[in-house]
Amino acid sequence: DEASVCPPSPSRLRRLPLSGDVINLRRARKEKARAEKVRVAAENRAAFGRTKAEKERAAHERARIGRELDQAKLTSVSDDEGGAS
Repeated sequence: DEASVCPPSPSRLRRLPLSGDVINLRRARKEKARAEKVRVAAENRAAFGRTKAEKERAAHERARIGRELDQAKLTSVSDDEGGAS
């Protein structure tokens, strides 16, 4: 009865199989941090996912459209009235 209550001896503990794998906690923390960075980066790519070239192309297109609109402008009514008075 006493044998079942006493803790096992150190020699007996060496023979017992481990219940899980031994892991390096520092490495596990770093892997978890890397996985989190990958997840956040994926979310950011989805939210802001245009390349620099795409952004520059869109800016050039907006500028071109603006120039075309400025060239096609008619003189405004207020300009004509100011010259007539």
